[in-house]
Amino acid sequence: MPRGKPARKRPAASASAKRQPAQSTKRRHTGRSTANPVPAVEDNINAVSNSAPATNDATDAVCTPSLDSASVNGPGSSIQGSTAVSAFSDSCTPGRLGTNTNTRFFSNHHFQAEFNRLIQGSIAPNTRLAYKTGLVEFDHFRVSSGLPLVWPPSDQHIIQFIVSCSVRGLSSASVRTYLSGISFKCKLQCTRDPTQNFVVKKLLAGMSRLISTTDARLPITPALLERLINVLPVVCSSLYEVKLFSAVFSCSYFGLFRVSELVLDSKKGSSSHAMDVSSIQFFQDNSAVKIYVAHSKTDQLGRGVVLILPAVEGKVCPVKLLKQYSMLRPKMEGSFFCHFDRSPLTRYQFNAILKKSLSCIDVDIKKYKSHSFRIGGATTASINGISDGQIKELGRWESRAYKRYIRIPTSKLLH
Repeated sequence: MPRGKPARKRPAASASAKRQPAQSTKRRHTGRSTANPVPAVEDNINAVSNSAPATNDATDAVCTPSLDSASVNGPGSSIQGSTAVSAFSDSCTPGRLGTNTNTRFFSNHHFQAEFNRLIQGSIAPNTRLAYKTGLVEFDHFRVSSGLPLVWPPSDQHIIQFIVSCSVRGLSSASVRTYLSGISFKCKLQCTRDPTQNFVVKKLLAGMSRLISTTDARLPITPALLERLINVLPVVCSSLYEVKLFSAVFSCSYFGLFRVSELVLDSKKGSSSHAMDVSSIQFFQDNSAVKIYVAHSKTDQLGRGVVLILPAVEGKVCPVKLLKQYSMLRPKMEGSFFCHFDRSPLTRYQFNAILKKSLSCIDVDIKKYKSHSFRIGGATTASINGISDGQIKELGRWESRAYKRYIRIPTSKLLH
C-alpha cells in the first residue's frame, strides 16, 4: 500500500514556557486593578468633591470649590473637584478605608464623615476654636470694608486686615492666631496661602517690634497662697467648699498646673482633660502624692506624665490639703475636683472664688489670674535653686516659654 506523508510533529515547548501558567481571558473581580490601583476610591472622592458644599468654617467639612484640573494638577490632568480630597486620594488604598476592602460599597457620605473626623482630630479643640474665630474676624472685616468674600483671599485683603488689626490695637500674637486660621483653611483646600507673602511677614514683624506687650499677671507667692487659703472660710458657703478650693489652689501652685489640667472648661465640657479621681495616689506615709497628668497643652496625644508632689510644712501643704479633701469627696468616678452635689468644678467657678478671695484680702484682682499659680510655682522653684531643666519638666513645657514664667523679685537680685 502506498504510505502517506508522515504527520508533522509539533515543536517541543521550552522550559520557560512550561513554567508559565495559562492566561485566562476572564477578569478576576478583586479589590485592586493592575491598571488603576484605586479606581473605586477615586470615584468616591470625586463624587464627594463635587457634592460637598463650601463653607467658611475651618472646623466643618473641607471646602470643595470647583477648580479646573490644570490649576490643581498641572496641564493635562483630568482629576476634578476638591484638591484637598484629591491629594488625599493619592496615598489611599482600599484597605485603609474600612474593614470591607471592596470600596464599591463605601458610600460618599461615610467617606466625607470619616475625612472630616480625621481632620478635626488633627488639631486640639481650643486650636479649632481659635481658627474659627480668626476666620470669622477676617470675614467680618471684609464685609465691613466692602471687600468681596472670595476664596482664597488676595494678598491685598490680608495686608488690609493686618493694618486694620494694628489700628484697633490688637497684639501681634492675636493677629498671628487669626492668620493661622486663614492659612489652615487654605492648606486644607490645597490653594495658595497668602499669609506667607513677604509683605505680610514684614507687617507682623513690625507689629512685634513696635507694639510691645508685657504680661501683667503677677506670681502668687507662698505667703499670698496662705492668705488665700485662710480667707476661704469667709468666701465659701460650706466646709466642703473650703476643703475643695484649698486643695485645688495648693495643687495648682505646687504642681505648676494649667487650670485646664485640673478642672472642666465648662459645665458642658468633657472631663477627659480634667484630673480624674483615678489619677491621684497618696504615698502610704503621706510623704508625697503622685498625680498622673493624662493630657496637657503640650501633650495632645495623651502620652501622659507622672508628677510627684512632696509634703511641705505649713498650712499650704498640697499632700495634706488634697488628703483632707479626698476624705470628704463623694465616692464616685469622674473628675477629682467636684462639688458635694457631684457636679464637677469648672474654670469659671475656679476664677470666681479666686477673685472673691483676692478682694477679701484687698489685693488687686486685675493683676492675678488662674495662671498666676503656675507663674508663682515656677518663680519659687527658681528662687529655691531648682534647675531650668527641672522646672521645664515639672511645668510640662516643650520650649523656652518657661523662662517667661520666672519672675525673680528685685530684692533677690540685689543679694
